[in-house]
Parts: sequence; C-alpha cells; structure tokens
Amino acid sequence: MGDAFAVVAFCSNGRDDVGLFPVKDFSERYDQPARARLAGLRAGLSTRMGGAADARKAVQTLAHNAINVFGIGLDGAGTGYLGRIFGRRNFVVIDQIARLPDKLPLLYMRLTS
Repeated sequence: MGDAFAVVAFCSNGRDDVGLFPVKDFSERYDQPARARLAGLRAGLSTRMGGAADARKAVQTLAHNAINVFGIGLDGAGTGYLGRIFGRRNFVVIDQIARLPDKLPLLYMRLTS
C-alpha cells in the first residue's frame, strides 16, 4: 500500500544485555530479503518483560508523535503483558515465527482499518 513501516526484534538476558535486531527499516521495501530476515528470527535468551512499564511509556510516547506501534509476541502466555504494553488491540501472539512473513500483510490491514 506504499506506507512506510519498520520491523525491529529484540531479546535480552537481563536488563544489561539487550539486543536489538533491525529486520526492516522504514526506507526498505518489504521484499524477499526482508521477508527472509523476518522468517529467520528465533526466540532466544531470557527476554525480560519486567521493563514493561518502560516499554509501555515508549509506546505511549511514540503514539503521541503519531507513530503507531504494534507488538507481535511469540510467547503464548504473553497476552497479559503484551496488552499492558501495546494496548488491547495493538498486539497479536503468533505461535510459529515461520508464519510471520505471510501474516504481516494481514496484520497491517488490521492496523489500517
């Protein structure tokens, strides 16, 4: 649809060891290389959502600046904390990361409708 969007993944091993993994930048196309990076993501470490208050504040700040943030969780138990961070309607849990490249356009349609 021509809208710019970015995808960033993260994982952590405690609060002092957080890794960010750019998957797609705003200026990039959602083409085969971007899809391959997305499909290649794997869960790892002991991702800490204890900083959820910090993440929620970041999401609120971005929303105030007209930047929509949508969370995608791989943890089936993440429904509660993801809702607190992103809002009830701004997240989804996907049980298999390999399905994400195919689901991303549907998620985008959900965001823009």
